[in-house]
Amino acid sequence: MDITLLLMSLDQDSLSGIIDSLPNKILVSIHRGKSGAWIADLPQYDIFTEADSQIELDYFINDLIFSHFEVPDMVRKMIRYSPRPEPKEVEQESRGKEPSWNEIAFLKYFSPRADFYFK
Repeated sequence: MDITLLLMSLDQDSLSGIIDSLPNKILVSIHRGKSGAWIADLPQYDIFTEADSQIELDYFINDLIFSHFEVPDMVRKMIRYSPRPEPKEVEQESRGKEPSWNEIAFLKYFSPRADFYFK
């Protein structure tokens, strides 16, 4: 079934309530475990996930956030949390140093199609 039809079946208040319940910014602490796996800890919520690579970690962090906040699958396609360096890390990058993976802010972004559902 098309996501447009699924989302249209949610009333505007329900959809807005789900979106508004999600934080705009989540701090994520990332480190390598003893086994070599990447571990992402969300200390505000006392939850964590792990992945074999940094590329997989982004997907698993989003899945962890959506599962914790019980976001329906159809709404998950509209929202994405993406890592953004804190000012300290941007400063390090500008001096040619690699940013620290210890703590990164994941910010909430909406799909370009999301505007359609809020009209």
